Amino acid sequence: MVCTGNISRSPVVEHLLNNDLADGSLVAASAGTQAVVEAPIDPPMGDLLTGIGIDSSQFRARQLRSYLLSEVDLVLGLTREHRSAAVQLEPSVVRKSFTLREFVRILPNAGPFFGKTIGERMQSATEAAALARMRVPPTHPSDDDVMDPYGAPIQVYRRVFAEIYDAVTAITKVVA
Repeated sequence: MVCTGNISRSPVVEHLLNNDLADGSLVAASAGTQAVVEAPIDPPMGDLLTGIGIDSSQFRARQLRSYLLSEVDLVLGLTREHRSAAVQLEPSVVRKSFTLREFVRILPNAGPFFGKTIGERMQSATEAAALARMRVPPTHPSDDDVMDPYGAPIQVYRRVFAEIYDAVTAITKVVA
């Protein structure tokens, strides 16, 4: 999961996926293109996670690096810019890089997905989504971006959290 500071959006995706897909075959992690290295999760997002029973108190932000990308099966950026930054840093991830919303938009048109574990099904979904990407274009490219709530009023954090929560729920329904 990739966002800018790695303190608001991408840690929420990381924590939700790790909570919802906890069979041990998949580990979600996050980093930032301009990370606030070692910073905890932004308090409003941490509070929203706590509100649904997820503890994010041990989280610390980290900078996106090519070695972090070289072993992953899927890269989910929170915006097109984040996806592009990941691909520029590690070109080998181009076919397995999407924005969160793009991945969710493509999945219903990409299946079926195969595998005995959640990790195997996620890998199958990623491969199928890469093949289906051109068949399912967005109405407008910015539709694939999740806005950055950092420093905004709490209502914006709630809206962004809900958007991320819904997207992760859509993914977990497909691969769990």
